[in-house]
Amino acid sequence: MRETVRFEPAIEPDRDEWFVRGTEMTVVRGPNGGTGLTPRIRYPSPDTIIAVDPDVPPGRQRVVFEAAPVIAGLQWRLDDAMLPDVRGRATWTPRPGRHTLVLEDATGRALSRVGFEVRGDPAAVRAPM
Repeated sequence: MRETVRFEPAIEPDRDEWFVRGTEMTVVRGPNGGTGLTPRIRYPSPDTIIAVDPDVPPGRQRVVFEAAPVIAGLQWRLDDAMLPDVRGRATWTPRPGRHTLVLEDATGRALSRVGFEVRGDPAAVRAPM
């Protein structure tokens, strides 16, 4: 039997799952109803290498950073710049070089940190953050 399952907290997107009849569920809850889970950066993973595509105009290239679980007050810091959070995601125009991404709570406390690299021709990427 097929059911659409959602997660509390939303650590994964809703999805269809198959169940043996009588074992169906529509909500998967984390430990203690989801309390006590610390949000983490889901993308990029540590040491990810992102390549700038020379065939795509720089202003149209984007990297989407993702966190889970999503809680109120998440903040993103990339190097020394703040990025707006939209439901556990932040969008950024890639710039070549090494970068450090930090996910913070509403008080500015670091919850998760990853380093990653963007490779490509710096002259091909001139769009502002």
